[in-house]
Formats: sequence, structure tokens, C-alpha cells
Amino acid sequence: MGLRSISTTSTSLRYEPPTRERPIWVLNGREQMATTVLPHRHIDRAQLLVPTKGVVRVMSNNAVWVVPPAKGILVPVDFEHSMAAPACSELLTVNIHPSLLPPEQNTCRVVQIDTLTSALLDALGRHSRNYPLDSPASRVADVLVDKIRSAKGEAYCLSRPADPRARGIADALMEDPANSLTLPEWGARFGASERTLARIFRAETGMGFRDYRRQVQMHAAVGLLIEGASITDTAAELGYESTPAFIHAFRITIGVTPGRFRDQER
Repeated sequence: MGLRSISTTSTSLRYEPPTRERPIWVLNGREQMATTVLPHRHIDRAQLLVPTKGVVRVMSNNAVWVVPPAKGILVPVDFEHSMAAPACSELLTVNIHPSLLPPEQNTCRVVQIDTLTSALLDALGRHSRNYPLDSPASRVADVLVDKIRSAKGEAYCLSRPADPRARGIADALMEDPANSLTLPEWGARFGASERTLARIFRAETGMGFRDYRRQVQMHAAVGLLIEGASITDTAAELGYESTPAFIHAFRITIGVTPGRFRDQER
């Protein structure tokens, strides 16, 4: 699989800032190769990133957000972050003028993209960023802003440990949620004792290593299920030896069974 890294310089031409006259516009993107966008920040706009195909990861220095289809991530102004998208992913990038979002929304968060919001994004995405003022496109933009402001938050955020050894483990699990190495085995790789790593995970993420790994797996499961994978295939993809064990882990982490979750997201 190919991998492309994009610097902020190369993305600046694609993501021109919105203006006060046209404070929001939508860019449709489709990637044929797995893509990473290096750490950067936007000082002239907020962004709403909405994957329509593939699960996108957005990372800051101390957290990672897993964003499946039917969700979006609201990235505030002047917030340093990086992004990773899988091959053949599709992503809507919504550029938003800083004045449109109230101060209390100046945090990075995953939000729900309901049917109406999706339709508005599609409609505005059919127009260029220079859509006429006082036109159907501008009125669609007004409604879209209201929907983004009122979008329901979703719990798809995981803390990233600050300790470089624990962070290395966490990032490796993000890349391969099915990784079954035990904490002593990780300790041998990163030069730390099991006890030390257990203490670090508890102190810096608020949960033990096993719970943290399960959270990573369930975040990945959400993306697989939304994309149409069966419960059995999702369990196997994440390294579970049995489907019932996966269903139990999903229910205690997400709050509902995988089948119920999939039905709710349709």
C-alpha cells in the first residue's frame, strides 16, 4: 500500500480560507493512496472534517480522535493537529470562518452528522467557494452553519500518553488494533518494566493498559461496522478469538451491542 505524506505548504493551495462574505465552503476530496497530513494549524479558519468513506484519525499532542463515516470532527482555529486517512478514502473538508463558532466551541471534538447536515454538505459542495451572495448556495450555507453549531458531540476521543514509551505503545495499537502483545512484551520492546508501564497508563490516560487497548479496538470496530463489515468479520479483524467475546467487549465499552449500534447508525 502506498503512503503519501502532505506538508502544510502543499495543502495551503487546496484549503484557502473562507471570507466574511462567504464564511463557509466545502471541498470534496478523494484519496487513492493512504495519506498522512503532518502536524499543522490553521490560524485563519476552523475546519469540519467529514469522512464519507474510510475511518480518519486526527491527532494532537495529547489526544487522538477516531472519525468514522456519519461523523465529523470539528477542528478549532489555531489548533495543532495531524491527520491520517486510509487508501481510497473520501473526505469532505468544511472551511469555516473563525467568527462563526462561539468561544465555547473552541475545542476539538467529534460530532454527529445527521441526514440533513449530510444533504447540506452535499449541496454546498456542488458550488465553488465563490458562490454568489444572496443565492440558494448562500442560504444553504446559513442553514449548514446552524447545524454545525448545534451538532451533538460524540465520545470518540482517546488520550495519548505523554511518556514516550507509553505513547509508542498507544500509537502502535492505533496502527494495529489487533496487536495482542502483553504489557511485559511491550516493556521488553520499549525498555520499561510492566509495573512502570501500568502506572504510566493509569496516570496519563485514566485507565489500565487492557482497558486502553480495548478502547482502541472498539473505536476501530465502530468504523468497521459503519462501513458495513459484519460483526463476525469485525471480531476477526480485531483479533478476537470468538464473536461473543467481541460483542461483550463492545457492549461494556460503547454501551450497546454491535448489532444495536449498527441499527442505530443506519
